[in-house]
Amino acid sequence: MLLTTSKHLTGILLKILKWSLVALFLWLAFRDVDLEGLTRAFARYDMTAVAGMFLIYLPGYALQAFRLRFLCQREAALGACFNVVFLGFFLNNVLPAKLGELGKVVYLRQKVGFRGARSLAIVFWERFFDVNAIVLLAVYGAVVYQIDYLVYSLLLGVLVLWSYIALAHLRPGVVAALIRLVPGQQLRLFVGDATQQLQRRASPHFFGVLGLYTAVCLAHLIAFQAAGLYWLADLNLGLWDCLAASAVFVLGLILPTTPGALGVAEAAMVLALRPFYVPKETALALGLTLHMVIYIPGVLGGMLVLARSKFSISSLRQQWREPM
Repeated sequence: MLLTTSKHLTGILLKILKWSLVALFLWLAFRDVDLEGLTRAFARYDMTAVAGMFLIYLPGYALQAFRLRFLCQREAALGACFNVVFLGFFLNNVLPAKLGELGKVVYLRQKVGFRGARSLAIVFWERFFDVNAIVLLAVYGAVVYQIDYLVYSLLLGVLVLWSYIALAHLRPGVVAALIRLVPGQQLRLFVGDATQQLQRRASPHFFGVLGLYTAVCLAHLIAFQAAGLYWLADLNLGLWDCLAASAVFVLGLILPTTPGALGVAEAAMVLALRPFYVPKETALALGLTLHMVIYIPGVLGGMLVLARSKFSISSLRQQWREPM
């Protein structure tokens, strides 16, 4: 009884924290905003240009699906890879803490037929290289915006993971000894199996190809944001300034804070354009528009995949708890 009450209270507190963060970031984004100026900023947008932004962003899903198929060693159909991309996007944008990665693992295991450890390794490599690319971009952004502490935290996490990968490849005996210290036989077997999957894929060719795919995905996202800056908002920023603004906006999109980065992405865009003396209303209008262009197709596609797969969020969590 006490345990059930504790879990219930924890759930309530997490929900309060989540929506408190939403309120905080929305307040930061809309604080001191001239609503008439915001309306004028939206009114300046050409609807043809807004529709064009959707067309510019949509190929990004294809790039991610092709990258995922490479990670699956072409053993998964391209359509299934699209489903995984959309499902992950949808869950990440309706649940906190990036739980869409859990959905990807479950889908690869249940619908594609991969073992749980292999599915986890695929999702790990996908997200790990994304983090590497974002960190590299954020290093430049940190120089411009002087937010070194955030980049140092990301760099530390990346360094720890690279160290484990190197250790697993160069000193498998040491890693095997560490795995034996993992509590619980089921978890120990799972960690060992997942480590074997990492060891099998760790090669210069694999890193090079995956790095190229990731660079193309990131370049597409930067090009999309540049189109928003130049085409929608009619801002004349240089290439390096555009990269810096993109770094901050991307960080706002990917940080596991609020569902769908609600409020965070908009606040990030305001912060990104502040050093270039862009009016807050112009920056906020651009952030809201780009966020919706990214958000709407992914969520609609994910809802369709979820309905066709006959998954529910509760069933995904239940399947995650099943033996891998």
